[in-house]
Amino acid sequence: MDLSRTKFSIGEIASSIGAKALGNTDLTITGVASPKLAGENDLALAFNDRFRPDLILGRAQAAVLCYEDDWESLNLKAVIIINNPRLGLSQITGHFRKPYSYSEDLRAHSLISDKAVIGKGSSIGPFSYIGPGVQLGVGCIIGSHVSIDEGTTIGKNGVILSGARIGPNTIIGKNFICHHNTVIGCDGYSYDTAKAGAVEQVKETLGSHVNQTQSKYAKVYSLGNVRIGDDVEIGACTAIDRGTIDSTVIGDRTKIDNLVHIAHNVRVGDDCLLCGQVGIAGSSEIGDRVIFAGQTGVKDHIKVGNDVIAGGATKIYSNVPKGRIVMGSPAVEMQKNIATYKATRKLPKLFDKVSELERILSDLTKKRE
Repeated sequence: MDLSRTKFSIGEIASSIGAKALGNTDLTITGVASPKLAGENDLALAFNDRFRPDLILGRAQAAVLCYEDDWESLNLKAVIIINNPRLGLSQITGHFRKPYSYSEDLRAHSLISDKAVIGKGSSIGPFSYIGPGVQLGVGCIIGSHVSIDEGTTIGKNGVILSGARIGPNTIIGKNFICHHNTVIGCDGYSYDTAKAGAVEQVKETLGSHVNQTQSKYAKVYSLGNVRIGDDVEIGACTAIDRGTIDSTVIGDRTKIDNLVHIAHNVRVGDDCLLCGQVGIAGSSEIGDRVIFAGQTGVKDHIKVGNDVIAGGATKIYSNVPKGRIVMGSPAVEMQKNIATYKATRKLPKLFDKVSELERILSDLTKKRE
């Protein structure tokens, strides 16, 4: 459907997502809203019965429902019936999103190398830099104040929003979306010392014996790149370091939230979800379909298997087998973490009981004496 349009009929929307339309299918819709706040020209999104009162009392004339029984009693003129509300929300909101675009004449306000290849139908916002050897696929959209360094390749229909920075020789697949102020391909955080110091001793002895200090740090330069697969989306203010020698890799269809840090040499698999403030230290390997809830942290050189799910604020210090559901710091199976938390909450009462037993025992001892 044409994203430049601002009005759609109920029939058009239903037809495009393979859903059923009932009532006045010519009714025109200009936006979507929750049932309670929807106006006369909005499509109310009511995916379960708890929204029925809001529809009856509200101003909406049309709604998306998961049932068609008795829909006329909801004070509506038209409805769209969908079977899968989880996908329905994605499909319907997609019709009303504002397209990313810039007029091509704004390229005059950007610095574009004559050795860059700009794909047909691409648009570039003002005050951006496109370096030599950069290749943009067909239909790419580059926002304002974006820099794309030399040798980078971006597949068709890529979207790079304002303020993003993409380092040299980055390879990005098709349908990529990069939100504002994200940095891809910066130097990894890697330093070395002339001799082993306190850090190495802590690792070996777990802190039980440390008599060394750290010497001066020598920077380890990043000569690798970042490789990103197809259909990847990266949120705002995220940083992905390029590899030291090889590549830092993000797999196909992986979605990365705002404020995520992925260090050098990390490999993230396909179809992963990395939520806000996740941090993955260098050279760790994350399998396919892994989900890290917000503030999950992963130690360096760790392997996390396929289909692992980590709860919020989990800290992973050792390898996690495939299919494991973990939570806590350090990460343990979620049920064990919950049991530990429940037991911890009981400790104050347990201490009180122990104190009372100590008092009773002390009194008995004194009487025997």
